[in-house]
Amino acid sequence: MQKSSAGIVAQNSDLIRSAAANLAKVEEDLHLGENNVEANSAKGLEMAHQRKVDALKKKIEAAKKEKENATKKVEALKKIFKDAKGALEDKVKYVKKVIAKTKELESMEGKAEFQEHLQTLKELIRLNETLKSKEKAFKAACVKQREVILQKKSEMEDSTSKSEDSKRLNEIDTMYDGVKKKYDKIRQLLAKKNQHISMVARQIDDVPTRTELIQYERRFVELYQQVDSKLEENRKYYDYYNTQQRIYQFLSKEAEMLQSINDTFLEGMRTKSNQKDFLEQMESLIGGIERTKESQEKMLGTVKGKFESNSKKHQKLVEKQRAYFKAVKDFQVACDKNEMLEEQLEELVG
Repeated sequence: MQKSSAGIVAQNSDLIRSAAANLAKVEEDLHLGENNVEANSAKGLEMAHQRKVDALKKKIEAAKKEKENATKKVEALKKIFKDAKGALEDKVKYVKKVIAKTKELESMEGKAEFQEHLQTLKELIRLNETLKSKEKAFKAACVKQREVILQKKSEMEDSTSKSEDSKRLNEIDTMYDGVKKKYDKIRQLLAKKNQHISMVARQIDDVPTRTELIQYERRFVELYQQVDSKLEENRKYYDYYNTQQRIYQFLSKEAEMLQSINDTFLEGMRTKSNQKDFLEQMESLIGGIERTKESQEKMLGTVKGKFESNSKKHQKLVEKQRAYFKAVKDFQVACDKNEMLEEQLEELVG
């Protein structure tokens, strides 16, 4: 291996030397071409020389690349040679070590105290070789015996009656057909049962659980409270607007009344008849105001009565709501207790 690696390295070194020689030859041709150009001044010859120079430069580049590749190959081969040399040295060391051990054993074999152990070792080696030969012979006999048994089996199968085989096959086919029909029927029943189970499972999933119902109820209560608060707010705005509208109407009437009194006062005070008419008008006006006041007071009493009645109803509803929440809470506690008792019962039964 060492010789072959050295040969490869030497061969690649020759390649490098030949590439370097080619490169030197090309450079020499390039210098000769440049000297010829100086001697000949014709334009055509100069162009031809330029083309020749370009071609030579390309050859130089190719030669340089070839040299680099060859150098890389040589380096790789040197590394391979170094590794192979190290492996060869290791093997040589191992062979020397084995030879030394062999010589040591041969020297020990001549000693009397090791004769008995060596004799026992030789007998064990002979026994091992004998057992290996017997094992090999036993395997060969088993193979032959297997071939004989297989041959006898094939002969016995050929000698059996074909009618009995066909009858048995027919019985097996009939049995298989019957079992297959039963299997298909059971599969159909199982498919129908699975469809029914799936349908019932979907129906069960559609039914909300107690937790979901409680969540729905809480959400509906929250929505009702939001709507109720919004409605109450709107009612307050409407009541406030209607109150301000009534105040505006009364103030407008009062302003018109004062304006008419102001307009008719001077005219009514000129004569006694006019004074009498003016006073009668004032009395009728005061009577109208009193009647309006009475009607408004009645309306106020009616509103107060409705407010008190509604307050009583609201109080009763609040008490019912509290009782309802308490009942729901007690029901939830009872359900949790029931589930706990059911789990304990299942554990006791299990």
